[in-house]
Amino acid sequence: MGESRFDKAFQALIISLLIHIAVSLIIYLAPEPKIVDEPITVELIDAKSASQTIVDETEKNEDLLEKLKTQSQLLSKYNKRVEKEQIAQNKTGETQNRRGNSNQNQQPSLSKNLNLAPQVKHKPSNEGVGEKQPKVNPLLNSGGVRGSMNNSVALGESTSGQDIPGVQSGSFTALNTDQFTYYSFFERVNNAIRYRWITGVRNFVRDASPKTINQLAKIPTPTVVRILLDKDGMVVRVDIIGSSGSKTLDQTVIDAFYQASPLNHPPDGMVQEDRMVHLNYSFKVLFRPVYVADGDNTKTQ
Repeated sequence: MGESRFDKAFQALIISLLIHIAVSLIIYLAPEPKIVDEPITVELIDAKSASQTIVDETEKNEDLLEKLKTQSQLLSKYNKRVEKEQIAQNKTGETQNRRGNSNQNQQPSLSKNLNLAPQVKHKPSNEGVGEKQPKVNPLLNSGGVRGSMNNSVALGESTSGQDIPGVQSGSFTALNTDQFTYYSFFERVNNAIRYRWITGVRNFVRDASPKTINQLAKIPTPTVVRILLDKDGMVVRVDIIGSSGSKTLDQTVIDAFYQASPLNHPPDGMVQEDRMVHLNYSFKVLFRPVYVADGDNTKTQ
């Protein structure tokens, strides 16, 4: 009985081994699957829509800056821009909403060179001897114009001569091409030098001889200067590019800038490669000839 159990166990082991061997042979001898190469179709489509270019923010800013420069002549004091420059045609004070005579509210127009001297005609000696000249009211505001000058004239321009005997008119103008771009800075410079220059011209006329005044009155020549400022607005140097014909009169311009220094807060965009701010100005004074009585005749000296 013990042998029969052993035989059965041995048979089971043999059968199991045969099954495993058969399975292994089937797996080992099975053929490998064949890889079939299939063609790949590529279709080219012609795009009808045009390609688009991506414009970065830098290019947009450059376009805006160029547009600002081209429209700078329409830039007002308060940084407001208009689409069209217009000049009022009606000088009577009448508008669509206001009719009638309004002479009391009209303001005198300001031209490029205003006649600011006392309106007194010089009479020959045989007509005006012994007559008293009207006394000039020495009223001079910050702009040098009687009444109201403020900033009504063109940018970079001021006038003087309103209470200076012998001076018909005077003006100074910034020659920088970027004066409209940096309007606020040039306005501060003009306000700083205006009264100082007027004071210098007044002192010059007081001390100058009639001969000097008459020579300058014959051929009015502007004083053209170049001013160098450091980044903090301090005046480093003032160069005379064009002389008025009188070194003393030219010196009034130089003194005005040095006395007004520092010209605070110059824009970073005005600082050039030499780390200096370059300003260019023109100053012009129109003198009245001085008439000196000599017997019955009047002659200019």
